[in-house]
Amino acid sequence: MNALKAQLAVFERALIEAALHARKGNVSAAARDLGIDRTEVYRRRRKLARLLPPPSNRTGQDGAGFTSSAQQEGGFSHIGAAADEVLEKLRERSQEAEIERGPRR
Repeated sequence: MNALKAQLAVFERALIEAALHARKGNVSAAARDLGIDRTEVYRRRRKLARLLPPPSNRTGQDGAGFTSSAQQEGGFSHIGAAADEVLEKLRERSQEAEIERGPRR
C-alpha cells in the first residue's frame, strides 16, 4: 500500500470510529452522520481491518503494548482532530437535511 492510500485508510477509519463513538456505537446513526448506508459502515470497517493494523489504544500503544513509529514521530496525531472536524460538518449537514425533510415516521 502506498503512503497516500495508507493515510486515507487511517483517516477513513478514524472518521468512522469517531462517528461511532459520537453516537455511542449506534451504527445507523453514525452512518446517517457520515452520509452512507449502515451496511457500508460494516463493509468499510471489515476492509480497513484487513488493510491496517489494529487501532492504538489511548496510551498510544497497540494491543501488544508497542508504540507505532508513526506515533513516536507524531505522524498521525492530526488525523483524529481532522476526523472530528469533518464528522461535525457531516453531522450539521445531516441535521439540516432532516429539518428540510421533516420528521421521520
